[in-house]
Amino acid sequence: MIVCPFLFLQILGGLCLLRFLYTQWRIISVYFFPKEFDFKSVARDGYALITGGAEGIGKQCALYFAKKGINLILVDFNEKKLKETTKEINENFSVSVIAKVMDLTSLADPAVYDAFEKEMLKQNIAILFNNAGIAEEKRAFWNYANSTSTGISRLISINSEVVALMTKLVLPGMLERKKGVIMHMGSAAGLSSFDANPIYAGSKAFVILFARSIRDLYPTSKTGIVHHVFYPAFIRTSLTTFITSGLKKKGHENTLESLKNVIFPTVESWFESAIKTVGNGFDNGSGGCVFFEFFANYLVSFLDTTTLQKLSDLSE
Repeated sequence: MIVCPFLFLQILGGLCLLRFLYTQWRIISVYFFPKEFDFKSVARDGYALITGGAEGIGKQCALYFAKKGINLILVDFNEKKLKETTKEINENFSVSVIAKVMDLTSLADPAVYDAFEKEMLKQNIAILFNNAGIAEEKRAFWNYANSTSTGISRLISINSEVVALMTKLVLPGMLERKKGVIMHMGSAAGLSSFDANPIYAGSKAFVILFARSIRDLYPTSKTGIVHHVFYPAFIRTSLTTFITSGLKKKGHENTLESLKNVIFPTVESWFESAIKTVGNGFDNGSGGCVFFEFFANYLVSFLDTTTLQKLSDLSE
């Protein structure tokens, strides 16, 4: 009679261990023995729409798709960098590139959204990458009590509202064609409480939960649409220049180089790893590289004000 509860606990513990080992094996198999998703078959004669496509992760994604022979629609507010990226792609790849200079916050205006939707849907949008995002004042660490209403509204609009609007724009066509890919750029900051930047964390938590909810509403098995959300930690982009500039300023360039492909990867190395997780069973999303998967599961709770303050002190 007394043995039963202990037997139950042993079985439960064994099942938990098996699940843990399965999760670790899945991570290892995808990152070290990747089977690349066939984006070209999804986007045949169609376009990949990338927000924030002029630089950073968005540009890297654009170059990746261009190499696959996939036509592009790049939307960005930075006209100069958008022209440079478009020129680079046109000179090196035989794909069509539609460049749209736009402040995405304007999509909150129904008239602007309707006009944008009409313009975009002239093309067959087979892939969407909701990549555009901001972290406010070039730093992830800021004083929420002293923040401005304008800054808060803009951050929520770009990081969250635009994600929902762009997804709504492409979904009807994908459902009709019974295929498509929708990718979102979340953040490890959205996986747990993040007192270093509450509004940024909240906006990225929205992205992660929205992506998972849309996935459940329109599952791949029934719609043919592949859903994925990335939630990396620090990547060397314009959002994290306060760390890179600080390390260089303090003479820690060797440290920066050693961190490049481990805990603080470049855009190129991170994206090369991250894109392999799309369509490979990471139903709840991925960190994009092995360290970020470990970080998301075990270390994200340590990403707090103290940690960020120490990093930001490097640039002072």
